[in-house]
Parts: sequence; C-alpha cells; structure tokens
Amino acid sequence: MPHADYDAIENLHSMINDHFDPSEGRFLSDHEVQDRADKAADETQAASAKKKRFTVPAHLVDDWTGQKWAENIYSFGRESVPPENVKTKEDHEAEIKEYQERLKKYEEKF
Repeated sequence: MPHADYDAIENLHSMINDHFDPSEGRFLSDHEVQDRADKAADETQAASAKKKRFTVPAHLVDDWTGQKWAENIYSFGRESVPPENVKTKEDHEAEIKEYQERLKKYEEKF
C-alpha cells in the first residue's frame, strides 16, 4: 500500500513513540533514531555471526583448484585409499569374534 511508505512520517502515534526517549525525557531527531536502529542491526548481525550454524561436509566443499578431481579422476573425486584410522572388515570381524568369546566365558561362569 502506498501509505505504508509514509506511515513513519504521517502517523502521529508512531512518530511520538519512535522519537521520544523516556530515559532522557526528550525527543530524538530522525538521525538519532536511524543511528540507534543501525546500531541495533549491527549488534544483531554480530551476535548471529558468532553462532555456529552449519558446517559443510568436506566432500561438498568446492574444490576450486581441481586438485581433488585431478588426483582421483576414476573415483569421481573420492579418495581411493581410506584414511588410516578407519578399521578394515577383518578388524571388525576380529573384534566380533573376541566379543563372542568373552560372552561365552561370561555364560560359563553362570
């Protein structure tokens, strides 16, 4: 609506409430009102910038150098060799066997 653009200027109620500072007991100029609004927006932006929102997984990050795709061309950008700390299938099977043996020993006690 066209009158919404000029509401802050023409509406007496909003002009008094927006421009009056009860702590100082005086009316504020348009510059002071705008300055306070800008400071509040800056504080809100700074507070939201400090929050940790979302971290993009490494495989979705843009590889602007193309190094990832050049080294792993046949695996479509995935590393063909897994990292060192990942357990292999044999390690998992060995752990399962050890766990089953511990369960058998535990059952024999009771």
